[in-house]
Amino acid sequence: MSSIDLPVSHIFHRPDARKVDPAAIRGLVDSIAEIGIINPLRVRPARRNVNGEPADAYEVTAGVHRLTAARKLGMETVPCIVV
Repeated sequence: MSSIDLPVSHIFHRPDARKVDPAAIRGLVDSIAEIGIINPLRVRPARRNVNGEPADAYEVTAGVHRLTAARKLGMETVPCIVV
């Protein structure tokens, strides 16, 4: 499967996603800053409000910690596999 870069602003956490571990985020921030995201996030299509407007968006099925770290780093896009 190949990945595509998607805008972070259009990717959301699942309501039932596991709790984000701050210690894991700190480690990922350092790793991603140094070498980037090696393992793409897995996402599925979803309709969500983006900037107050209904839009085509994505929901994370695997990679919420990587998404959180990418946001902390100010990344605009992240590699994703859409399933």
